[in-house]
Amino acid sequence: MGLNMLWLRKMAYNPFVIAMIITGFTAFFLPQFFDRYQISLLDREVLEKDKTIYYKDLDQDGTPEMIRMIQFQSAPAVEFRNLQNRHIYTWNFKNEWIEPNKAVFGDYNRDGFQEIYVFTQSGDSVFVNGFQLYPVPTIILDNFFITCVAKHNNKNDFSIIPAGLADVSGDDYHELIFAITAHFVLQPRQLFAVDIHNHQLIHSPPTGIHFNPPLSILNGGEDGTGIIVASNSATNNIKDIKYQPYHDGHSWILLFGKGLELTWDPIALPGPGSFVQKWPVNHQGNSYILCLYQNVSSDTTDCIFYTYDARGNLLKSVTWQNQPGRKTSIIPAEPGMSSYLMVSGGSDEVHHIDHELNIEYAARLKAPFRQVLAIDAAYEWPIKFLLSHDNFQEVYVADHQFRHFSNTLVLNADFSRNTLHCDLISHQPNTTILSLQAGNSLYLLKIGRNPWYDFKYILLLAIFLAVAALIFTGKKMQSLQDARKRHLEERINRLQMNAAASQLDPHFTFNAINSIGTVILESKNEEAYSHLLKFSKLMRISLENADKISYSLAEELQFVRHYLELEKIRYKDRLDYTIEVDYAIDQSISVPKMIIQIHAENAIKHGLRPKRDQGYLSIRIFKKGRKISIIVEDNGVGRKAASDLNHSKIGFGKGLKITEEMIHLFNKIYGRDITRTFEDLFVGENASGTRICIQWSL
Repeated sequence: MGLNMLWLRKMAYNPFVIAMIITGFTAFFLPQFFDRYQISLLDREVLEKDKTIYYKDLDQDGTPEMIRMIQFQSAPAVEFRNLQNRHIYTWNFKNEWIEPNKAVFGDYNRDGFQEIYVFTQSGDSVFVNGFQLYPVPTIILDNFFITCVAKHNNKNDFSIIPAGLADVSGDDYHELIFAITAHFVLQPRQLFAVDIHNHQLIHSPPTGIHFNPPLSILNGGEDGTGIIVASNSATNNIKDIKYQPYHDGHSWILLFGKGLELTWDPIALPGPGSFVQKWPVNHQGNSYILCLYQNVSSDTTDCIFYTYDARGNLLKSVTWQNQPGRKTSIIPAEPGMSSYLMVSGGSDEVHHIDHELNIEYAARLKAPFRQVLAIDAAYEWPIKFLLSHDNFQEVYVADHQFRHFSNTLVLNADFSRNTLHCDLISHQPNTTILSLQAGNSLYLLKIGRNPWYDFKYILLLAIFLAVAALIFTGKKMQSLQDARKRHLEERINRLQMNAAASQLDPHFTFNAINSIGTVILESKNEEAYSHLLKFSKLMRISLENADKISYSLAEELQFVRHYLELEKIRYKDRLDYTIEVDYAIDQSISVPKMIIQIHAENAIKHGLRPKRDQGYLSIRIFKKGRKISIIVEDNGVGRKAASDLNHSKIGFGKGLKITEEMIHLFNKIYGRDITRTFEDLFVGENASGTRICIQWSL
């Protein structure tokens, strides 16, 4: 644990680790200039009322045609043009448009050429019209009657919900599938299939169900026919349900199979205010139905997901806790419809759901959104969705996993669901051109990989290196400042040591001259001369080491021996001494200058000199483990008697105070931990000397 904490602390102060953290934090705040994708506006066209433009590749040659749904004074028409806006053909027909933005494109006979199907109205009658431009212009359906509708408050009270083309009759030809849903009147609320090949109409049983988008097709029905997956909601608009088996006071889980017959008895879910959104799921050859149920009018807005097989067997259900006031929806995540994305309006998150209702991951968006539009035609390219921001005026695109985004483009358009569609115009490896119609505004958008995206990593690398260099430079400057401070402190300490040495040397000199003077007074010339020679050696050693604050243990011992020889002559037979050095001691180690001599001098002056009988001084140096000990011991009168005799008013005199300062400074400069202890020796209750122990660790 201690090593881990030490490692973590070391890493926390590492300049590169700090720079990496700062760089990672900066990456989240880079401007849109460095987004992975780039979206730009190429052109905007304000269309006339009820005018819709599609871009569809009708002959599958890789270049789409421009299909303009226009309203002439007398009748509507469909105009076909190429991308250079050159006229190809105009298809005129009778009656009035019904939601021209809900045209259906498909290939009913699988000949490789797509047809266009549009809905018109005359009085209370609804018609469908079909036209094939290639290989030769051909009218396939001409005012094919579907049903009659009623008005509400003198206005049309129905919506058409296209599903596309699928075979629901079992004749290997595709039928045009759609629903017609009345809002405040009872009928029609049915599914319809136009058998284009036989010019026949197929319809579901009458119901009171209010159908909603999406209306999808699931492969896997009887004889390879398609199954219609119908979303619906509990609008509770129709109160008289006496003659209706299923009414709009509930949401319903139901499927329509061959001949648009119900595949099982519909399952009622609580309403009103609820809705069921259903999508087909194809996974490894198996077909499922994914249902999302939510009641937005209840106290809780939690969502319930269901999966059913094509026979109506419930496979799994999962409850998702949703935030109040948010309506949740699901959209395909992949072209094969094997997984889906769960999105909530006003949220900034999407959740990826697999075929077993497991949430594989959650992705955070650039900003809260209201609507996600899948660009089906661009599935071959990573960009898959166009999102509108909360204010319905800004769009940006994302990849299929919502990991990377484009810049935000302000269009100032109304992105309401009923007036919005998107088509692919051209696709290149790095550029896609899309058309987006919102209301009466048509936008041409260019979407591509941002050429500056890769520079983001260069910028992040530059930020990383700059931050690392800044931190490293700061640490280096701090280190230099610390070094200068230590150097200054060392110089000050050296000056203090030199001052201490200058205080010590006169002290010793005075004592040595006193010893020589005593011999001269006794008229012992030869002895005085011998003393003078020893004294001169001491002075030479002292002068040679005057600028040093320390020297080797061997030099200190040589100095002590000369000193004690002088003192022994001075005290004659009253002083004897021994010096013992352990053979394991390396005498080249550094010690504070005069650390032994000062203690020997004080032992003689304050301990042995007042003593009337034989005085003895012992110096022992030995090693134990990683510690070196110096023992200076005398058999003098003891520290208390010396103080009583007034030989030293403070401790053992000025020399020991100087030594104490020297030891303190020596420890500070060289990182040593030299300690010193004093011990009074007794024989019985009588003082018998002093022992001084000096120790330090190697």
